[in-house]
Amino acid sequence: MSEFESGKNFQHLVIAAVAGAVCVFALVTLADRVLLPAPVKPVEVPLTQSTPAQNNAAAEAAGLEEERQASVAKQERLQKEKEQSAIDQARREQKLQEALNARNADNEQARKDAAWERFYKKPKKCDNPADNTAIVECGNHYLREQQRFEKLFADGKL
Repeated sequence: MSEFESGKNFQHLVIAAVAGAVCVFALVTLADRVLLPAPVKPVEVPLTQSTPAQNNAAAEAAGLEEERQASVAKQERLQKEKEQSAIDQARREQKLQEALNARNADNEQARKDAAWERFYKKPKKCDNPADNTAIVECGNHYLREQQRFEKLFADGKL
């Protein structure tokens, strides 16, 4: 083997050794973080001994605090339920109003269509127009009558 190839092999070995060391270091660090338990917080022990009456008072105070917290939680839950109920009621009323509006619009359109049928009378010459002039004249007549109808209908005169 030439000197160049042996130097290259040595470089490869050094690089492999460094890479292996980095991997081992990473694994050890990871294992320390994952496997070691979290630090335990020391428990404070009172220096004075409490009497049974003090223990009862502390237990009673703790019980009252739990009851107060439960009551507050219940009030919050009831308030949220009340708010949700109000939201649901408003949604129902909105849907009902939309349905009524749609029905009224349908009724209004039907009323308007019936009024147009009563209002518009096609001239006899427009039944079978003979030439282009008559067709244009009939179309213009229809448009004028439609505009007149819209104005009268909007004014409530029909």
